[in-house]
Amino acid sequence: MEYAILKKYDEVAGYVSQVSAIADKNKGAFGFLSASAYEQMASKGQLWIAINGARELKGYLIFGGTMPTLKVFQVYACKSARGHGVGRRLIDTLKEFAREKNYH
Repeated sequence: MEYAILKKYDEVAGYVSQVSAIADKNKGAFGFLSASAYEQMASKGQLWIAINGARELKGYLIFGGTMPTLKVFQVYACKSARGHGVGRRLIDTLKEFAREKNYH
C-alpha cells in the first residue's frame, strides 16, 4: 500500500487532535504531552503524518533536536498499517530531510 507523508502545518493541522488522542492512549510508551505541544510541533513542521489514499491517518512521527542532531520523540503506526512499512517510510523520510539539511 502507498502512503503519503504530510509535513506542512496546513496539511497536518486537521490531524493534530487525532495524534494527541493516540499519544494519550499510549502514554505508557510515549510519556505525556499536552495537546498544545502537538499543535506546537505541527506549527514548527516537526509533526509528520502518514496517510493512505483515503486520507486516513496511518502513522505519525514527531522529531526535534538542535543542529547538528535530530531526535525522534515519537513514531507510531496504526495497528491496521503495521507491517506495511509506515514506520520505515516515516524514518526514511526523516533521514532524507536530515541529509538535505546537513544534520548528522
